Amino acid sequence: MGLSTPSINQFDEWIEENYQLACDEFGNCQYDDRQLFFHSFHVRNAFIFSSYEKIYVDEDGKKYLLRLFGMFHTIFLVEEGELWESLYNE
Repeated sequence: MGLSTPSINQFDEWIEENYQLACDEFGNCQYDDRQLFFHSFHVRNAFIFSSYEKIYVDEDGKKYLLRLFGMFHTIFLVEEGELWESLYNE
C-alpha cells in the first residue's frame, strides 16, 4: 500500500469496529443475530488513496456490500454514486 493509505487489515478492523462484524479465519461472520459469509473483496490503491469493496452473503443468498475509501490513514464509508464510479472507471 502507499505511504498514506490504510492497509487491508486496517480496513477490516474498521469494519469490525464500526459494524461489530466479527469474522473467523474461514470467512464465517456474525452481525447482530445474522450469520454472514465472506464472498469477495476488491482493493484499488492509487498511492495517495485506496478504495476497498467487500461483499458478504447471508444464508438466503442476499448480498451485503461495504465500500470504503481510505486516505492519510483515515477511512470513510462511501455510498454508491459518482465518487465511487470515478474511482473505478478511470
